[in-house]
Amino acid sequence: MEKLLLSHRAMRAKAERLMVEYSIMAPSADAPVGRLSGGNQQRLVLARALSNGPRVMVVAQPTQGLDIGAIEDMYGRIRKVAAEGIGVLLISTELEEVMTLASRVAVISSGALSGVLPAEEVTAERLGMMVGGAS
Repeated sequence: MEKLLLSHRAMRAKAERLMVEYSIMAPSADAPVGRLSGGNQQRLVLARALSNGPRVMVVAQPTQGLDIGAIEDMYGRIRKVAAEGIGVLLISTELEEVMTLASRVAVISSGALSGVLPAEEVTAERLGMMVGGAS
């Protein structure tokens, strides 16, 4: 049986590197997550998710509860991830968020796929119809 050894020094160094890379403002790497602002919590979750080199990332309601500055920061980070070739599945009830970030939009209504549109064909009206069940 293989033993798993954790290096607290290496974990702290990685946490401190990610705090700088993702602009996470905290008193220290030991600060409880619950004491961070909503924007810093979101950046921390994103940093942790991306720190192991995923090929796909599921992002659900990524800006819920954030202020305008933190929303713009999160949008930029999600766009950067996608531009780097990581597949991003965005799940959101925010129409503006979907229209801002998505390259394709799929709508599920009443448990069924009601349609898929390329971003350039997405309008509020079309999405509204799809949410209502029209394809």
